[in-house]
Amino acid sequence: SDDPNSPDPPDPDEKCWNAGDPKVAPVPDTINRVINGDPFPTAFEISDAQQLAVGAMLRNDDGDGWKNVCTGTLIRPTVVLTAAHCLLKDDYGMTYEPEEIRFGIGEDMTDPEEVFLVESVHMHPRYIDTWNAEHDTGILILQQDATEVYEGIKPIEVNTIELYPWLE
Repeated sequence: SDDPNSPDPPDPDEKCWNAGDPKVAPVPDTINRVINGDPFPTAFEISDAQQLAVGAMLRNDDGDGWKNVCTGTLIRPTVVLTAAHCLLKDDYGMTYEPEEIRFGIGEDMTDPEEVFLVESVHMHPRYIDTWNAEHDTGILILQQDATEVYEGIKPIEVNTIELYPWLE
């Protein structure tokens, strides 16, 4: 930029940026596009029942009650997609045990209407660390079928339609 007040672009080799400042947060040019005049395009519409499938991953880290620490999305009646970094217990790659995590759903994620126990926790095998978003995916397997317990919820299936062909 020719603007002398414009900040320097972020160094791509740095591991940490001030994510709270959009002027310095690293955003690939291909993602930072306006589509059909809309800077925040909707990839696809979801129903009210599917909106309920976006829930809270809860942990009781400090022994002071279950708190919302991450989000997750119900993609099958017993399967929740979340971020791998949400499943890390420490810097050595240890993941939380199923009994240390819950998944809460409802219209207000800060006060879930239904809380599900977790049967198993799975982190992408190629996820390396919290400084790298590559392979930052994790799966929770619930002990119960959420669609049988919470009336009106519909899982959001994983999208298989190409959304941004220019990224190829």
